[in-house]
Amino acid sequence: MHQITEGTSMIAQEYINQLVPSVQKGDPTDKIFDWMDEFGVQQLPVVENGKYYGIISESDLFDLDLTHGVNSLEYALIKHQEVYVTQYMHLYEVLYAVEEHDTDILPVLDDQKHYIGSIIIKDLVKAVASMFASQMPGGIVVLQVDAIQYSLAEISRLVESNNTRILSTYIQHIPDDPQKMLVTLKVNTKDLSYIIATFERFNYQIISQFSDEDVRNNRSERIQMLLKYLEL
Repeated sequence: MHQITEGTSMIAQEYINQLVPSVQKGDPTDKIFDWMDEFGVQQLPVVENGKYYGIISESDLFDLDLTHGVNSLEYALIKHQEVYVTQYMHLYEVLYAVEEHDTDILPVLDDQKHYIGSIIIKDLVKAVASMFASQMPGGIVVLQVDAIQYSLAEISRLVESNNTRILSTYIQHIPDDPQKMLVTLKVNTKDLSYIIATFERFNYQIISQFSDEDVRNNRSERIQMLLKYLEL
């Protein structure tokens, strides 16, 4: 199975799974079912002569068999014509499209709207997890800060004052309080006590902390929750 490797520019085309087939309207449904089963998806893009027509779903194929009794997409209602990303979209825009659309895949089009490939969402989740250093040993600290006073440079300086470095960061605004932000830090140490003491000394509010052992114990459960959220 094709593996995604993290690119340097984090654009959509870097996350394409080149092995994912597209289907044509004349393809037999049993062949499409086999492809879906092989790649663990419930949708595939419909493409003819480079033109993207939309996405066919497993449920649509079942309806097609029951309603028309045919073994091709001749009578299929192709959906999700508007669901795609363009090849130079940044990863953040791709993730927004994932949140907005309920699909297993994201077709990728070039500037002329020609189909060039598809991203499998499960692959993308793994790539994002890798980017956030989830496989590297260490600990996680979640801070709540005033948005107007947020400074990653200062936070980094406090972390590094304990001979520790930040592996990854994630920032999110709090919907109920837009003046506040949550800053999640993955650091390269399992012992968070000194870092926590430093943040408290500088009046940072610690929301939560997780040791490497906590992360290992909860990783499987969190991945399952994420996949359930994405409805994979």
